[in-house]
Amino acid sequence: MPNVKFRASRRTLTSHAGLSIIGQCLEIAGVDSLDGHFPTTLGMRTSDVVKSYLGLLCLGMSDYDAIENFRQDKPFKQLLSLQKVPSTATLRQRLEKLAANDLQACTATGSTTLLSLAEAPITAETTHVCLDIDTFVMDNSNSKKEGVSRTYQQVDGYTPIAAYLGNEGW
Repeated sequence: MPNVKFRASRRTLTSHAGLSIIGQCLEIAGVDSLDGHFPTTLGMRTSDVVKSYLGLLCLGMSDYDAIENFRQDKPFKQLLSLQKVPSTATLRQRLEKLAANDLQACTATGSTTLLSLAEAPITAETTHVCLDIDTFVMDNSNSKKEGVSRTYQQVDGYTPIAAYLGNEGW
């Protein structure tokens, strides 16, 4: 992946602006190592599937169909170091297959690896490190996704849980 340099500009930033940092974080976390654990299917690397979906999530899109807008998008492909951007069907099918084959076990250390290799500071208060855990609602009203149900905010969707580590909020 090319080393991206940042500088001040008067240009308007696009939604892709943050993907350069995301791409570098995915490289540091070693997402490409997933290709050694899970086989390439029909020319689509596992790392490309995972990075594509993470790219969508970072752009605020959780629907598999949203990937179609990025299939011919060169900056999306370049910034995430993708060989190919999967189709909607490939993205959904491969992620379901990966979940069934315990993708989570292979990615469990990715966050700590990223924080460690990036030498991210984690500030402690006295002798304790703050770990803030909370839920948030992802509104999926009017979607046809499986598992969507009523949330505490009275919308149809999901209520994932997030954790933020240290005063920096990792």
